[in-house]
Amino acid sequence: MQSQQNVMILTSTQGQGFGVDFASFSFKKITGQSDVSLDQVDNVQASRIDGTYQDTTSDSIKAMTYLEWHMPDGHIRVVYLIAPSRSLLNLIVKTLSESFRAT
Repeated sequence: MQSQQNVMILTSTQGQGFGVDFASFSFKKITGQSDVSLDQVDNVQASRIDGTYQDTTSDSIKAMTYLEWHMPDGHIRVVYLIAPSRSLLNLIVKTLSESFRAT
């Protein structure tokens, strides 16, 4: 049996000290906030915000996670993840935190 999971991953790197416009995708509802350790990068913690996102094309509600962290060179990295389920987002965040390397 095979199933298809549609996941949207959007990444951005902002310049030093400019901050991040996190209104690019607005949460319908925020359900939690936490920190994630990036295992492959020394002393880098990512801020994680979880919530729901209402798809503008289909009006369906999807799970969304926003990650933001400061790179060793001072730039800010941002990742938006939108998927049909929270468990799929948790798997993606876990994989990212275990494998991300600063380049």
